[in-house]
Amino acid sequence: MDKQLITRIFMVGPPRSGSTLLQSLIGSHSQVCTLPETHYFMNMQDDHPGRNWLTTRLGIKGKSQLEKYKGFIEMVDPQHAMRWPKYPIFVRKYCSLFIQAFDRQAREQGKTAWLEKTNTHVLSINTIERFIPNCLFIHIVRDPADNIASLRDLDIQAPGKWGDTFANAENCTSLWLRDINASLKQVGKRNHKFVSYRQVVESTQDTLERICEFLCLPFEPEMIKNHHDVADKITPSDQNWRRGAMDPIQNRAGTKFQTIFTQEEQNWILKKIKEVDLTPLGVPL
Repeated sequence: MDKQLITRIFMVGPPRSGSTLLQSLIGSHSQVCTLPETHYFMNMQDDHPGRNWLTTRLGIKGKSQLEKYKGFIEMVDPQHAMRWPKYPIFVRKYCSLFIQAFDRQAREQGKTAWLEKTNTHVLSINTIERFIPNCLFIHIVRDPADNIASLRDLDIQAPGKWGDTFANAENCTSLWLRDINASLKQVGKRNHKFVSYRQVVESTQDTLERICEFLCLPFEPEMIKNHHDVADKITPSDQNWRRGAMDPIQNRAGTKFQTIFTQEEQNWILKKIKEVDLTPLGVPL
């Protein structure tokens, strides 16, 4: 299979926006290879506060990337781990290894495309586009209030698991604002497509048909029928909050926002949401 035929797809957007469900649907296509989240490009983006001017200019990866790199090797090529460079220094090499690994996975499975889904790679788009040629991005977004409530619920269900990340309304709202603004910066680019959770659950086939057109792939009804199997493969057993992707497709928007947050918190969150113009996304939330 010619390397030029591999379609490289990244799915990004705020966490808890329905990305695992959409990944399982697209990953059920006969020509798409997908794996669990890699977090491969985290802390490597050009504007990350942990990177100074010199390392950004030279393209030297941060020290924190080493553990992610080792984990990625174990995921994609555990039998040949010794063949991989132990300490790749430059971002260009680091990205080249990523491409080689995913392209190899696709070829070995007889696929023509691969899909990587790590929500917070929305912060790494500059780096990804710089070093990975001809890649496509699918941004999934969700009703802001529901999304923020779902983030807060993570800490309620597993207190302390993520430190202070989802510990209160302010942190959850700040995270959503950071990621949605990163997505908004990509509006108008031809290699970026925006999809909402509402579209996925209320108009599943129509939405998948439009996504397939964007990816230059034919729609397959099996994408809807078989997504449960893919969801099971891409969801680690210790991440129960993602297991909903294996359930029948339905709109899970509800009253979580009203039950989780106080009235004062609700008013503050809604005020923050209104400060962001989401109409450029062009999708119903």
